[in-house]
Amino acid sequence: MSYKYGLNGNDLNWDAIITGGFGEFCIECSDNLYRIEENVKCALDSDFFTEGQIDTIIDTVREEFYYQNDCDGHTRCYYRADSEYTTEEIIQAGGIEKLAEYGIFHDTNDNFVDAFGEVPDSIFTEKYIAERDGVEAE
Repeated sequence: MSYKYGLNGNDLNWDAIITGGFGEFCIECSDNLYRIEENVKCALDSDFFTEGQIDTIIDTVREEFYYQNDCDGHTRCYYRADSEYTTEEIIQAGGIEKLAEYGIFHDTNDNFVDAFGEVPDSIFTEKYIAERDGVEAE
């Protein structure tokens, strides 16, 4: 009866999400990496480093960051949009909800899910849809 108590990760049709071509990112990691990148850019003297060298250093920082982080217990966002967005674009827009057609936030620590936009029924399990619609599940 998850509809009665709120949407959670068990209500999602993960096959549809994983194979559906969704954009995906970890909120905590994206936010942390964005702050690290901004600090590195500020710390590097643009009179000493070229823009290409700064970009190479940022790429190295990004690779090392993702190598050391596993996103365990973080909130993942899966969204449907015309294109992938950078963290900077998402922050400047005021959130992925302003850019994407629809999506879901999945708190992997508490298994809580929050949806935004017109999320199609194909993203949810048949059991969840039946409970939501007040129909006996088969």
